[in-house]
Amino acid sequence: VRVGTACLEIGLHQQAKSAFDAATTLDPSHQAAIQGKGLTALKLGEPAGEASLQLVECARRGMEAQDFDAAIQAYSAALELGHKADPKVWSNRSAACLRLGRWEQALSDGRRAVELDPNWPRGYSRCGAACEGMGEFEAAYWWYTKARLMDPLSNPMNCLLYTSPSPRDS
Repeated sequence: VRVGTACLEIGLHQQAKSAFDAATTLDPSHQAAIQGKGLTALKLGEPAGEASLQLVECARRGMEAQDFDAAIQAYSAALELGHKADPKVWSNRSAACLRLGRWEQALSDGRRAVELDPNWPRGYSRCGAACEGMGEFEAAYWWYTKARLMDPLSNPMNCLLYTSPSPRDS
């Protein structure tokens, strides 16, 4: 329901509907909360896989709109619904966390991406950025070096989505 609300707030009405549909599929008691938002879930039988794909799209648009909290919520919901084995979703949630200065979560998600696909340099770059944000420069160097060795033609620093943001006040 939170992901649907986040999508609704940034104008992603189709993705909001899909998130609400997924929420009611998983737990029909959410229907009352959704109706309170003026929406009804029409596709209660929608497979979780399709809902998960739509949540990933909602998260991607949240990233484009620089609504990183909404992106994190949508990526988290997608992971719960079936994208647990997708390193890109973990890496993208890590990127959203980096933009908010949530270094520990970014590192955890980056590590999960590396576990799922140890041959993909972007996961290593995310871990490097998180370590850098925490001031753990030796660890950051190791992660960045690993990424660079895997893909010598790209600079892992170019993969970063932030330029040392200040963590938001909670």
